[in-house]
Amino acid sequence: MSSSEKGPISREIYTERLLRYIYDWLVLGFNMKYLWRCPTKSVLLPFFKENFSANHLDCGVATGYFPAACLEGSGGSKPDEEQNQRLALLDFNPNCLRATERAILSRAGGRRCRPIDIERVEADVTAPLSATLQHAKFRSISMFNLLHCVPGGAAHKLQSFRTLGRVLEPEGGVLVGCTVLGEEYAARWWLSRLAVRHMNRVGMFHNLDDNREDIEKALGDAFEDVQTWLVGMTLLFKARKPRANL
Repeated sequence: MSSSEKGPISREIYTERLLRYIYDWLVLGFNMKYLWRCPTKSVLLPFFKENFSANHLDCGVATGYFPAACLEGSGGSKPDEEQNQRLALLDFNPNCLRATERAILSRAGGRRCRPIDIERVEADVTAPLSATLQHAKFRSISMFNLLHCVPGGAAHKLQSFRTLGRVLEPEGGVLVGCTVLGEEYAARWWLSRLAVRHMNRVGMFHNLDDNREDIEKALGDAFEDVQTWLVGMTLLFKARKPRANL
């Protein structure tokens, strides 16, 4: 989520109570399966796990469901299983950062042989890189269910691809994410169409005109190797090899 042009809902709705008791069930459970037609457990979580590394940046963290699930038990990063886990969390909402760190330490911290180094970065994903990240490099970067919450139009929020490309390892690094697309992608599902209109009207979403073509172009401007998949109303994307001119 972006703080640069936020309305009152974009920050205030993510309270400690909502994050602890409601978000995972409602947003990742009901909404993803029945409104956006892209189930979390069978589609999004496997996609996240197969692209998660021991040096990871998660943007728009919400409750930390995805990294916590990867790190629970034996962990999710395969070739680098014996490395210490570096996990940077980027979100403009401090409630989300606290909830995510709590979830990770609760579900994973006491069950692992290797340490987890968690870094919280309170920042806007569309803004210039914060001082703590300017010289960092990550093996994997995720931005799940983030872009449809960012206000300001496509040109504003899709610049985040170029920003994140600067901190992705040029060889072997991967950026992955998913976002709910706009109203035109809900034509077959009346409930989804009503839901996306309502989310935009109240200011929770800012994606009414978001489309696959704009996202693919922005990804292609920032990365040499881009793949996208449409599942229901949700676009999944994977990008490698950040361009040299970022």
